[in-house]
Amino acid sequence: MTLDAQTLIVVMLMNMAALALAIPAIMGRQLSTAARRAQAALVVQTIGWACLVVSREAGWLEPAVSVLAMAGLSCGLALTWESVRGWLGPRRGRGTMWALAVLMPAGYAMGWGHYQFRVGWANAGLALQMLVV
Repeated sequence: MTLDAQTLIVVMLMNMAALALAIPAIMGRQLSTAARRAQAALVVQTIGWACLVVSREAGWLEPAVSVLAMAGLSCGLALTWESVRGWLGPRRGRGTMWALAVLMPAGYAMGWGHYQFRVGWANAGLALQMLVV
């Protein structure tokens, strides 16, 4: 069986959305701040991935939708960091995480005319955020 990247991303979107909706059922209605941030991270990343999927079909809006996708992915990682911080206690890197969450989509937008640069910039920014998490 062969699956294309688009299909895999759509399946991942459905899983992320289902998990975001299921968190209160799994953890109870009185969620901690950390759990709410984890839920928000799932929602924001789902929006980011959805924007990435539709960006190719967005016509003249493709740059804006693509930048929104990068902002969603990056802010989702920052919210994941915040949820981990809530569960594990104080940790270094908050300023770095949120700076990366702003700089990655901004650099992606500024480098829109240079495909290799913007893709490399986005991948490097997301990788750095994953390291901080």
